[in-house]
Amino acid sequence: MRIAVIGAGLTGVTTALELSIRGHEAVVFERRSGIAAEGSHALPCVAARGLWLAHAAVGAASGVPAPAGRGQWLWQWRRHRSAQPAAVLPRLAAQEALDAAGAARRAAWRAAYELAYDHHSGVVAVLRRPADVQRARALLDTHAARMPGVRWVEADALPQADPGLAGAADVRGALHWPAGEAANGRQFAHAVKAAAQDLGAKFLFQVDVTALSSAAGAGWRVARQRRAEDADSGLATRQPPTAVPDEDDDETVPFDAVVLCSRAAVVRLVPGGRGGAAWGAAVQATVTVPLRDAQHAAEAVGPHGAWLDPLARITLHRMGDRVRAAGPWQLGEPAGARPGADAVQPLFAALEQAYPGATRTARAQLWRGAAALTADGLPVVGPAGQPGLWLHHGLAARAWSWGPATSALLADLIDGRAPDGIDAALLSPARLR
Repeated sequence: MRIAVIGAGLTGVTTALELSIRGHEAVVFERRSGIAAEGSHALPCVAARGLWLAHAAVGAASGVPAPAGRGQWLWQWRRHRSAQPAAVLPRLAAQEALDAAGAARRAAWRAAYELAYDHHSGVVAVLRRPADVQRARALLDTHAARMPGVRWVEADALPQADPGLAGAADVRGALHWPAGEAANGRQFAHAVKAAAQDLGAKFLFQVDVTALSSAAGAGWRVARQRRAEDADSGLATRQPPTAVPDEDDDETVPFDAVVLCSRAAVVRLVPGGRGGAAWGAAVQATVTVPLRDAQHAAEAVGPHGAWLDPLARITLHRMGDRVRAAGPWQLGEPAGARPGADAVQPLFAALEQAYPGATRTARAQLWRGAAALTADGLPVVGPAGQPGLWLHHGLAARAWSWGPATSALLADLIDGRAPDGIDAALLSPARLR
């Protein structure tokens, strides 16, 4: 099938690769001049099987950290309802299945397509309150048989799990995933794009999709127009424009299917696509800083892989010779591309407390990204209510860890196959209506 993919963030490029692996002709439309230029530009990329345990230990029973701030009361109510005990267990099972399938698919892609990107092993989630420690250890006892890859580490043994980590008087212990991963998401996206292109996928940049239309049996028409160079968005996008020549972009050829891979595309192109109470508009701030001794930095300097403070909802993770710090999602629409001091100061403080003197904070790159957060914390994958129209979005910071798995699930659904190991109904857009 000839399939249009709208959006070239992490979700879009993984979708393009999976469709190309299945033998489909994927054509990706992106309004910016390069991939991962908006919501995926500087996301934290951390994966560990059963990472929900860290958030549940600090009181997030659903295993999904709540965004900061108030407002969007209908969405907040729906989120509260989705955290009721009867609804939580199937969602936790879905998270675990996505964790496992995402890790397996990333490993398979690395082996098959020689994907080159910075990635590091080891995830530590520190706990500070006695009650959180008790919950964490109880959860480990309950779920150890399903998640053998996570272990408890006492505070005085943390340097063995992460050699660069400084001791802190209020840290009482940590959950440790030795096989957990942290990665440079943009490098991953570029590697995946190259693999998809080798399999025949096409990427058209600086193209705005303005409308979608279909007629019975005639496929989907994708109306689009070229756009000028990117306006100043505050993003440090260094990739030059790579627009495909017009002769390779034949608007008269219909598509058999269309996949919408971004919140912005859904809002613009699907009637009633705002999702109502099912989606929460949110932003996240990150800072990316070089290690102080980048030329000779060993993994004993800075994070070994990733460090999480689930209570503060702060994540630090290594990306080669740099470290990225990410704060909590904040409800609301973005006001400008650069985060304010109130959003980034806690990130600098966390860096200095956990890895004092390891980074050059004066050379920090600041970023603020927007995403749609679903009320139940699971992504949106499945049919959009019209034959041949599909949705694949809502992954937010899980776009790297879960994207390969949800892309495979989506490709199974498009091919008419039953997905293996993941309950597609839990991710279906129909659950949000």
